Amino acid sequence: MKPKIGFLAIGHKDYVNELSHSFTLKALDNLKHRNVNIVFVEKTLTDLISAQEEAKKISKMDLDGIVIFLETWIECSVAMAAIRMIEHLPFLVWGFPMFTNSKKFREQTGSFVAYAALKGSLDRVGYNYKGILGEVDDKQILEEVSSFSKAAYTFNRLKEARVGLIGYASMSMYPGNFDHLLLRRFIGPEVIHIDTYLLIKEIEKIKDNECEGFIRGITKTIEVSKEVKPGELIKSIKMYLALKEIVNNYKLSALTVKCQYELSQVFGMTSCIPLSLLADEGIVSGCEGDMLTLITMLIFSLISNKTIAYGDVLEISKDGKILLSSCGFAPFSLANQIKKKSIKNFNEIINYLDCQYSFKENKKFPILQGILSSNIFKTGIVTFGRLYEGIGKYKIIYGTGECLDTELRQGIMPAAKILLNGNPQVLINNFPSQHYSFCYGDISNPIQDLCRMLNIEILHI
Repeated sequence: MKPKIGFLAIGHKDYVNELSHSFTLKALDNLKHRNVNIVFVEKTLTDLISAQEEAKKISKMDLDGIVIFLETWIECSVAMAAIRMIEHLPFLVWGFPMFTNSKKFREQTGSFVAYAALKGSLDRVGYNYKGILGEVDDKQILEEVSSFSKAAYTFNRLKEARVGLIGYASMSMYPGNFDHLLLRRFIGPEVIHIDTYLLIKEIEKIKDNECEGFIRGITKTIEVSKEVKPGELIKSIKMYLALKEIVNNYKLSALTVKCQYELSQVFGMTSCIPLSLLADEGIVSGCEGDMLTLITMLIFSLISNKTIAYGDVLEISKDGKILLSSCGFAPFSLANQIKKKSIKNFNEIINYLDCQYSFKENKKFPILQGILSSNIFKTGIVTFGRLYEGIGKYKIIYGTGECLDTELRQGIMPAAKILLNGNPQVLINNFPSQHYSFCYGDISNPIQDLCRMLNIEILHI
């Protein structure tokens, strides 16, 4: 979906004319070509009454945010009359400098001075907003407005989101725990807790023959190892269908599942394949009940409109390469197309273990029972990061890099090797957890804009 952004042009009656208004129209036209749905009050607001009334009207139009465009010099009171009506929404103030006219003279038009006066006023009283100063056809300035729009869209969708937590955080991972109420109030989503028993009951409702058509479909594009028994694939697809039913029943935007140990050992089937399939369908999905990783994935998804993955940091080399790998969650749409998409059995890891564990003789890996998405992630620019809780506040650590070609971890587990753009020591010195979400593309600017809106402290690697 496109961000829906209101656009208010503010000016002064002594300076507004056809030339000044042409800048407003050019700014609007440029934004419409950047995948933003613009709602425009089709006049320049020059007095307190019209500014207040028009801003009040536009604020009721289910907007994600507002652009306050300074068309000319303004009286701060006029801009403030509009801002007081829309201050509950994220807003951006845009001023532009003097310019050279057709006669090659520097025009006294523009709103540089107006921007400076209004910025000083807004900063003095503590408004949380984004300010930009630049020409209406400057690509970098337009990218800043586009970034603000994506962040504003994400800000509002987070407040509406419902995320599912099946079970709890796995294996006493403290960083995966969270404060339910603080998350709801200061980040946005409501967490719906669902007991693992309810998932099992949903699985039990599904007949074997209900899975057959789906299995035929996925095996056309995904190689299934000979070590994966038909019954295991059916059991995994039953879990996928059960999770999908839960997502639909609760209208969830995202879902995380506690796999260890109830599913991976007691039930005998990991959630790797079900969650990977759900992620490919646009349902943000994560493992091990790590809610803060899931919320990071949801943020990345809303900003980028792309499929999101995550992994454990297992290694950081001296040359700045990070190895990310989960146990077995890896959306198939993100697999390296040159190498095979595949589903394997966790027992196959025994072939790669150089040890004398007794389970090598039994050819059964007791730690994890089930099947997994055994894929190497495709190459490309990525953004990775993690939201985490401090004492009374939220923080985010993030960075960018290039995902390189690599090999499966221990012969079967998914892997992404990322050449970091920043200093790896910054990450090492500030680990909030081992789990990091990642998406393809550089979404640094919208992350920073969103963090400003949500008062999240940023650590950029």
